[in-house]
Amino acid sequence: MRMLAGAYVAAGFLLATLIVGCAHGSDIPTGPVDSGASSLHSASSHDGGSRRRRASTTAGAAGAWPGADYQPFSQRSAFNQAGPFVPDPESAAIVANIMSGQGGLNNAAVGVAADGLPAPALPATPLPTANPDYGYPYYYASASAPQYTIHCINPWGRCPIEGATVRIPTGAMPETGSDGHMAVLDVANNVEYDFFASSVPNPSSSTLNVGWGGSGPIFDSGTVTATGYGSTSANPEPFQATHGDVALTLGTIRPADLAAAGGVIPHALQIAIPCALGTGVAPLDYVTADTTCKPAAPPFLNPAFPPKYGMRLYLDATAVELSKLGLNKFQLSLWTAMATYGAIVTDTTGNSSINFQTEDPRTYTTQGGPNPWAAVAAQNGVPAVNAGQGFKYYFNLAPNATAAEFIASRLEIAEPGVSPPSTGSQYGPTRL
Repeated sequence: MRMLAGAYVAAGFLLATLIVGCAHGSDIPTGPVDSGASSLHSASSHDGGSRRRRASTTAGAAGAWPGADYQPFSQRSAFNQAGPFVPDPESAAIVANIMSGQGGLNNAAVGVAADGLPAPALPATPLPTANPDYGYPYYYASASAPQYTIHCINPWGRCPIEGATVRIPTGAMPETGSDGHMAVLDVANNVEYDFFASSVPNPSSSTLNVGWGGSGPIFDSGTVTATGYGSTSANPEPFQATHGDVALTLGTIRPADLAAAGGVIPHALQIAIPCALGTGVAPLDYVTADTTCKPAAPPFLNPAFPPKYGMRLYLDATAVELSKLGLNKFQLSLWTAMATYGAIVTDTTGNSSINFQTEDPRTYTTQGGPNPWAAVAAQNGVPAVNAGQGFKYYFNLAPNATAAEFIASRLEIAEPGVSPPSTGSQYGPTRL
């Protein structure tokens, strides 16, 4: 659906670029895994238990955003379920198809990109569209915020949120990329509203025009399970701001997690790949994707095994193995999450890029806070780079080609619908 997102892979392997800022909160466990040879897939260490922070009615004011170790939605969401995972029988072929446009493992030109705003001598405004951002900004509704009636302008049928009334804080803005995503969380009423191609809210108008959108529950209530995706009896058309119909606040890389002492990302990640074909697999088995790839997407190496929406890409590696790669704090956080939870295919890019989804700094900067990505950049020695009409932070996903090749060799696709072994041990031999 988008050309670039919060993170991208251009040609080679996952060496990432990110725009980050200042952290809020650091009271998380010192690490997600045992320091020995045990698997990063241990469910006992990341079971989404009660220690995870969840939605709060006090969140959203400057300085009161969710802190580190925040795990959105239900503990029963597939995004909040740790491994071990069982590799799909065709895992190697599917991974090769996903990586087919990357030019080989040693041709590393990959990244996670996020905005570095504001910068000295630049106005404290979002980057212009000439240098777009594709993070997902989200905002919290409050009783004092201006109220808008939602109007969907795209002629795609009946829009699930047409005519809905939503309170949106002053200053809120969608992403500056062409997708114009924006989310509003009404925690008091247990609803997240997601918008695609949103206009900028204007307090002088009572209408907010969006291209499309949907809504869904933030937390479990009664018989409703807030998974952050899929249909429920109470809300058969949730979210709908992305092709995968997943919530915009689900599975994003958050600076608060990265900047905290332990650097734990406590959930699976959203990932967009060049192409996904056919009906999705669990948990996104309700998604019908394209029958052919977009012209700019690289051809599959093995067309018989195309990637699909809902597939979980994960890293089959141990804590000891990751500790030997020379990863910086950001890289270790990312690949630990990939080994513990993986990344679920929720969207396509239509070109050769592969995108992890990041949290947009406008969530904070438009509401009086600092850019929380700046602290993460400082921790990892990443400078602000002048990207033409604004500044960005670029974070490599691996420190060198050797580490990148090792990581690429351990990527797997989990077999959908297969429960992990009851022993909780890693699938296959533990590698040291």
